[in-house]
Amino acid sequence: MRGLSKLALLTCLTPCLLACAQPGSTTNGVVAGSRSGSYGPESAAQMESRARAGDRYAQALVENHFREIGNAALYRQWMEEGVSREDPAAMQRLASHLISLGGTENCHRAEVMLVRARTLVTDGDAPFLGALDSTMRRLKGELPGSTPCKAAGEH
Repeated sequence: MRGLSKLALLTCLTPCLLACAQPGSTTNGVVAGSRSGSYGPESAAQMESRARAGDRYAQALVENHFREIGNAALYRQWMEEGVSREDPAAMQRLASHLISLGGTENCHRAEVMLVRARTLVTDGDAPFLGALDSTMRRLKGELPGSTPCKAAGEH
């Protein structure tokens, strides 16, 4: 189970790291979603404002901030915000989260989101395709140590 948890974490964080390799996705060399990319309460309002304005880097930082402090509701809310703006990286992160939760509705929504995210990928996001494909393979149980995403209690 520990190997699966590490795989799930890696799958979830990979797109964040890949997104940061894109132009405009880093600030002063700081990787979005990394601890070095964290921000304090004094920057929260500014970062959230930037995220609401569509800044993908800020979006990843805000999500990560709420994940790090253990606020699952706001973590999920911010992923949903990115999805509503059709940000393919946010779609991948939420899909990965839903796969971790399991359940028929979560698995179905994750698959729909991953398919949609793939259609939104631009040439600038091309390196991100690997992360999308990896998450889809995780959903289908095609990665070593993974099982297909399915309803809780199904075998």
